[in-house]
Amino acid sequence: MTEFGKTQLFKYGWTEGKGLGKNENGITKALKSKLKLNTFGFGYSNTEFQRWNFKNSFYIMINPKNLFGIRKIW
Repeated sequence: MTEFGKTQLFKYGWTEGKGLGKNENGITKALKSKLKLNTFGFGYSNTEFQRWNFKNSFYIMINPKNLFGIRKIW
């Protein structure tokens, strides 16, 4: 636990060894953080990358029926 954290807790009446919370029944040890060593972002899934179908996407884009994103569904 850092000195800053300890000072803040002491300021609000906490004593070392007691739990946190109104009834002092919370955690007694400080949380440990883990160092993130990979460069993957939030929500990364280790699945195979799906290829973008350029031909179909281009057709949808140039088709006059799809102007302004309006498509006839039926």
